[in-house]
Amino acid sequence: MDDDQWVHAKPINNEYSNETNDYESTNIYSNVNSNVHSKQFKRRTFNKRTQNKRKTQYNKKETNLRQYYQPQHIEFYLASVSINEYQETIDTVNDYKLRFRYKYLEEGISIFLNENKAKIYIPIDALEAISKVQHNLLVLTLKKDCSNLISYASKDGFVNDDPIRENLSRASSISMIAQEKTPQQAIDMAGLHIHYLVNRNNKYKANKTHIVNWGRITNLHLTQGEDFLIKCHLDDNIRILRFKSNSHFEDIKHTIIDTFNVRNITKFYYKDDDGEYITIVNTADFDTASKLYKKDNKLEIWCMTGRI
Repeated sequence: MDDDQWVHAKPINNEYSNETNDYESTNIYSNVNSNVHSKQFKRRTFNKRTQNKRKTQYNKKETNLRQYYQPQHIEFYLASVSINEYQETIDTVNDYKLRFRYKYLEEGISIFLNENKAKIYIPIDALEAISKVQHNLLVLTLKKDCSNLISYASKDGFVNDDPIRENLSRASSISMIAQEKTPQQAIDMAGLHIHYLVNRNNKYKANKTHIVNWGRITNLHLTQGEDFLIKCHLDDNIRILRFKSNSHFEDIKHTIIDTFNVRNITKFYYKDDDGEYITIVNTADFDTASKLYKKDNKLEIWCMTGRI
């Protein structure tokens, strides 16, 4: 058999079989690669969409906060400010005469009243605590004997100077309600930083009673699902009243008036650790009293009618 005949004597079906196997092998590999690339493409597309969605959400939050946050301070508008017996509120939803500003580099709080006609400046060193009573209700508890640290200034012709100065000198706390459209991020950014600084300043005190409450929304005078008691003094009469956990200050006030059968009660007081009587004017004052001086779920208050 010559070489030429030997070459052509190779089985043709084997060659075809090998070609088929090669093709099938190549085709399988191609399909695997195609599936892998398809999954990788889908994964990349999904990741890209997720990143774009998160970026859009972040940019939306950032845009929303930009008007409240500046390089050196956080600022937002208030619906009302209560200083002891003095209270100032807005007239309409779009009224911008009350403003809160926290300068974190200076560690100080400024409260602007009546369209910048008056300004209260409170350094963090003058704060005993900051509390978030409701989602937009803030209470600044002031340190005792630190009124000299708090400054007040006003423009010429401002008529409320004397009432503000008088109440500021006697105030144990300042209550503020942020306008409803204020983002919670703006309130929390300021509150959490003040919370940190107050705790830092109180860290090495002998009396380590931290009454700062931040990061959760609470009604301080309520214990969820539990009734609470109020011991009321009016002249020589003393009554203990029980209230439901969802009772509000105005409801409590009317119940006390009906219980003592008087026409009106003009003043409510609670007693602090120094034995001084602190006036309760509104819900924020009542919440502060409940948080600081309610013992065994019972708060003691003193009432005064208008006949004295």
